[in-house]
Amino acid sequence: MMDTAPALQRPTLRSDHAHLLAQEGRPHLAVGAFGGALQAALPPRAPLPADAVDELAALARQRHCQVGDVVVRRGQPADTCWLLGSGRVALGVLGPHGVLEHVRGTQTAGWLDPATVLLGGSYMEDVVCEMPSSLWQMPAAALRLCCARHPTLMNAMAETLARSVQQLKLDVRALMTKDVQARCASWLLEHATPRPSADGTATAEVELNQRKRSVALQLSTTPETFSRVLSQLRSKGLIAVQGYRITLLDLVALRKLAEA
Repeated sequence: MMDTAPALQRPTLRSDHAHLLAQEGRPHLAVGAFGGALQAALPPRAPLPADAVDELAALARQRHCQVGDVVVRRGQPADTCWLLGSGRVALGVLGPHGVLEHVRGTQTAGWLDPATVLLGGSYMEDVVCEMPSSLWQMPAAALRLCCARHPTLMNAMAETLARSVQQLKLDVRALMTKDVQARCASWLLEHATPRPSADGTATAEVELNQRKRSVALQLSTTPETFSRVLSQLRSKGLIAVQGYRITLLDLVALRKLAEA
């Protein structure tokens, strides 16, 4: 397990190190990788000013995490914020044996709980790596100060939060209006990785690396019902199941089912 305690002192936004690099004409190597992760986490139509990216990059520290590493624990003060650059993490509730038993969902990029970071307080979910992941950490107070200094960054963060709220509303509506087959089809499409096929047909695969109970909780159903729905989709020729691998055979039909 990785140490989630903040490992950074709280520097000023105008980093002496970054300033010296600029004077000497040497690039700050973290800016490129961090800048890409930052821009990917924000709305694409609002490019950030270079000085805002430079200020944040001077504060950010990259962390490489392995499968099972706990990035954030519930109740931990949100004085350190996290930006996921690559990989995948699961959000939910850790059980007594260190297993993420109640998974709310997964994330492959972006800020981890930006609302708590901006509002202050404590994280409300545990965050665990599902695959090797690269993350950036920085003091939350520095991010809030940088937002105050750069209205473009603040507007982009506000739009990110608005999109999150909108997605939550869509998720709630889906739970209220879609049957379990449609919800299952949506989940499969969301977690699928495209795969080439010999005959040129579009297919995709899902590695079922979560417990069925966790997936069922995300779909607001039971593990037994989730298994039954997979069997129904398989009998219709929409998917094939082999061990923990689910192949999506008919993406067009699955999309129609998900949108029903």
